[in-house]
Amino acid sequence: NKSLKIALRVGYGLLAAVIVVVSIAMVLRAVDIEGTLDYILGIGDDSGNELLEYELLDDDTYMVVGVIEDAEGDIYIPSEYNGKAVTAIGENAFRNCDYITSVTIPDSIEYIYQYAFASCNLLTDIYCEVYSEPEGWSYNWNYGCDATIHWGDQIESF
Repeated sequence: NKSLKIALRVGYGLLAAVIVVVSIAMVLRAVDIEGTLDYILGIGDDSGNELLEYELLDDDTYMVVGVIEDAEGDIYIPSEYNGKAVTAIGENAFRNCDYITSVTIPDSIEYIYQYAFASCNLLTDIYCEVYSEPEGWSYNWNYGCDATIHWGDQIESF
């Protein structure tokens, strides 16, 4: 009986902590004081961000397979994730991401699969650190995307 009371108190305490964290996130989202939310989410942080979803591949590298639903603004794909190289962007990974305005692709990306950036309506710029399209990129990786592609020699700084 006593251990049940302790377990209930711990459970209620955890629930209260989750409610506080969610409430703070909602307030930041609504107010977004001087980019605070962007800082917390990692948007614009060129070390990569947690807005991306990854899959560990058989060769012990990562592929970007998606982006969280609420992602917006500038997305920087890291060259490493969890200490391993990020080498690919999966099929449809960014498809229909309506609030992303730019994406920076590091030179570690050897493969981009078809329709990776399809129907990204507000995407205006894709910055590729490589100087030309690698052979491993699908011919239609940017199908239906009107963004300007900036190759390595056209980028002033990353």
